[in-house]
Amino acid sequence: MFKSAATVEKLANRLARLPGIGRKTANRLAFHILKMSDEDVFELADIMREAKEKVGFCSICFNISETDPCQVCNDPSRPKNIICVVEETADAAAIDRVDSF
Repeated sequence: MFKSAATVEKLANRLARLPGIGRKTANRLAFHILKMSDEDVFELADIMREAKEKVGFCSICFNISETDPCQVCNDPSRPKNIICVVEETADAAAIDRVDSF
């Protein structure tokens, strides 16, 4: 039976903890990352770190944002007496794009 390097196993194990990523997909992703150029891997790692450091949750609406309050809550043209409750942040972004709910 083929046994990959311990570091690759650690990478695959960590990737498998992401939602929707099973063991087979985690292994494929780990091996894909190994095949990527150093520049691409380091850029991905930097973007992940930057997102974790800069993005948080708005203290008013709990949407993801780089500012607190977020741009939506800071927008004076938006009505303050109407709310739209969504399950996921991506749903809020989709509703905002169509400008209707």
